[in-house]
Amino acid sequence: MNRPNKKVVRNILIVTLAALGLLGLICGILLYLVTSPVPTGSWDVHPIAFKDSTADALDSKIEKLRNDVDNASSGDVLVLRITEEEATCGLDRYIRQRNVSVETYVPQVYFSNGTVLVLAKVHVGVYMKSAVQVTVAAKDGKADFTVKRVDLGRLTVPKTLVNNIMTAVEHEVGGEWDDLPVVIDEVAVKDGLLKVIMVKK
Repeated sequence: MNRPNKKVVRNILIVTLAALGLLGLICGILLYLVTSPVPTGSWDVHPIAFKDSTADALDSKIEKLRNDVDNASSGDVLVLRITEEEATCGLDRYIRQRNVSVETYVPQVYFSNGTVLVLAKVHVGVYMKSAVQVTVAAKDGKADFTVKRVDLGRLTVPKTLVNNIMTAVEHEVGGEWDDLPVVIDEVAVKDGLLKVIMVKK
């Protein structure tokens, strides 16, 4: 029986170790990319602390809007204004109370230049910082959501997955608006404020 040549064995060992080293390097780079801070560009990102009172204020605004819609006559104009602090605390409470499929922590919401930026830490095997940018506008009497960009760490999520996320956003948020007998006339997102102008049907 022929014994393996020492040179062949050595070459196999070197190639194997090189492959393992390359695999480790790739894993290390990917881990660095997904666990690094997300790019926020020119956004004025500042920490927003969760407060029960602020989440309660948002709940009160939404409840008041429902009552105002019920008492309004057809053609009456109603306005809803939501601050970044209210949106952040409301989203935080929503995540805590609902069975969200992905573990999500410390959400932060910012409003600027027609775009909503949502930052959060998510856990999918490892903890990753994520960022979602969504434009909101009035279209055909409804709120229209378009996901512009999704980042996990320093990695930008592919367009196909972005489209799936957009469908989920439209289903979850759009469904809430469909329950109200109003026509969305205008949506303004700027200077830390989300303003929705609507008309009673």
